[in-house]
Amino acid sequence: MESGQFTLTAAIASLGPVTQAELARGLAMDQSSLTRTLALLHKRGWITKRAATDRRSRVFVATRAGRAEVERARPHWQRAQQRVMAAMGSERAGMLAALIQDASLALRDADAGEGTIPRRLGKRSHPTATFVPPA
Repeated sequence: MESGQFTLTAAIASLGPVTQAELARGLAMDQSSLTRTLALLHKRGWITKRAATDRRSRVFVATRAGRAEVERARPHWQRAQQRVMAAMGSERAGMLAALIQDASLALRDADAGEGTIPRRLGKRSHPTATFVPPA
């Protein structure tokens, strides 16, 4: 399981039924990348999609296999995060995560025509670049 697949499957497992638009906003992902990754996760049997209550959109739900894959991959992801923290120190790693998230949001906003760079660096107590739900 690659990091983007982990992040997306973990987010869906944690949030429960969630629309593609909610995922795109919450994870600051562009629609084309999100669509491709959701299709791959669906093909692997890690998520299912079904009609939302408005019938125009779809909601995604993690399957039992998807939740199991997240739990299998979680220790590896946590070790990778710990290695970054150890190499950089927690303050610098947090700053890097905040910059990555801000850059991702700025690109998303630019794609939406807003074209502004978020100025939140230093306002977060524990910034993170990816969503890693608690075990």
